[in-house]
Amino acid sequence: MGVNAFFLNHPHTGSGQYLRRLIQHLPQVAPNLELRLYVPPGTEPHAGLRQEVREVALPPSLRGNWAKLFFEQVAFPRLARQEGCDVLFVPYLGPPVVHSEACVVTVHDTIPLLLPQYRRGLLARAYSHLVRANAARARLLLADSAWTMRDTVQLVDVSPGRVQVMPLGVGEDLRPVNDPEVLAQVRRRYHLPSSYVLYMGGFDRRKRT
Repeated sequence: MGVNAFFLNHPHTGSGQYLRRLIQHLPQVAPNLELRLYVPPGTEPHAGLRQEVREVALPPSLRGNWAKLFFEQVAFPRLARQEGCDVLFVPYLGPPVVHSEACVVTVHDTIPLLLPQYRRGLLARAYSHLVRANAARARLLLADSAWTMRDTVQLVDVSPGRVQVMPLGVGEDLRPVNDPEVLAQVRRRYHLPSSYVLYMGGFDRRKRT
């Protein structure tokens, strides 16, 4: 299986965390699954990576979002299929126009398709249309939740049978802390009051923060 690993070097993003955790634990539950990670030029794989990594060549004239677009839409799927990958995995809502029928795509949310303010410009609207059309041809869509599955069926216009709910796991390092001394140390370190709210999301308007 060829994996779009564009976000491998972006652990500060949700897609990056999802990708890293997934390739870390997949060999434990599917030891016979062969994974090959396709990355953009200049990617430095993180320590402990056991999968084969292939760097995808991009035109030197492309930068920023144009380079990302060419990587995900053309270069990654074309090279992966040329090298014999029977399934292409895209860990975010960015299915390619090339070989989309061989893709399994994770849909974390449908915000760009659902909210007009995320596609105000011409390029944003064109990309949203492209993603929707490509996702409709994908082999399988994985939704983080039943809510996301419902939105995907409606917005992408696919049958429920082609969308499977696959809830996200929780890392072993994310466990409740019950040691009162540890909790007291954290409170002192960050000057926390007796009651507080910890918010880890962004400050987009849709978050209602």
